[in-house]
Amino acid sequence: MIAGMLLWFSLSLGLQNEVVYYHVSPPITCEISIHAENDWLHLYGAYENEMEKDESIYFSPRQDTYTIGASVKFDNISFHVEHQCSHAVNPFKDNPMPYDSGYNKIWVRITNKDN
Repeated sequence: MIAGMLLWFSLSLGLQNEVVYYHVSPPITCEISIHAENDWLHLYGAYENEMEKDESIYFSPRQDTYTIGASVKFDNISFHVEHQCSHAVNPFKDNPMPYDSGYNKIWVRITNKDN
């Protein structure tokens, strides 16, 4: 534990089929995330990589997505902030339809459930 915070991480692997406007996502995805939290504060970050088939295996990185965020909780009200951005890996090589995107979100959640 770091200063009374619980530190945890996760790894996700999967298949996807997504089309956003003109971008067709690669079929293989891998995400690694890390979290630090206590009773009132949650900090997190995530990295996702989408991979194409290259010379008979699916391990040619094409798109990276980064997410960082934090939330603060007081009783049944929580305040959140999050940034996410996505960037093409080697957009000058054979990367069909690379794109860059991102967002910043700020929100408040009010719940009747005590988590």
